Amino acid sequence: MLLLPEFGRPYLIQSLDSPVIPKYFWNFSGPMLDFVLSPIHYLEETCGPTVAIMLNGFKFSVPASWNILVVDRDTSMVDSVPIHVCSTNMYTAFLLSSTTNRYSTADIHVVGYEKEEYLVHPMIQKATMMCHPIGPDTNQSSILSAMIGPYDLYQKYLANVSACELLY
Repeated sequence: MLLLPEFGRPYLIQSLDSPVIPKYFWNFSGPMLDFVLSPIHYLEETCGPTVAIMLNGFKFSVPASWNILVVDRDTSMVDSVPIHVCSTNMYTAFLLSSTTNRYSTADIHVVGYEKEEYLVHPMIQKATMMCHPIGPDTNQSSILSAMIGPYDLYQKYLANVSACELLY
């Protein structure tokens, strides 16, 4: 999987035994409602069903049991939904710019499903989501990232929170 390390450019981790250059990666913390750098202590391998999604023309696989941070375009309220639900309902992903204090959105398109796939990623602490890079923003000056992770943050942390509140 791709992660967004401390130096702000996407970094690919393909296996548990490959060398890992970055020491930290960006996460969204539910309790703090903020984006934080977390140390990379362990790599985990998630095995099982995966869903391939496309955001802004970038295709990547996510474990089917994971969640993604979405935003309502009309109200700007955020939510976290299971990624597999995106195949039956239209959702808009919350995308964070890596260098500017603004967010963007993209429609989530489910483009594939695998019964069993192995994905390697840093250990994701409880109540957090990792920032998964999806490519440059429109002006090519920073990287956009989607927030994905194994935990549903809505009930405890994101109820009645707007996208703008996550940036300030």
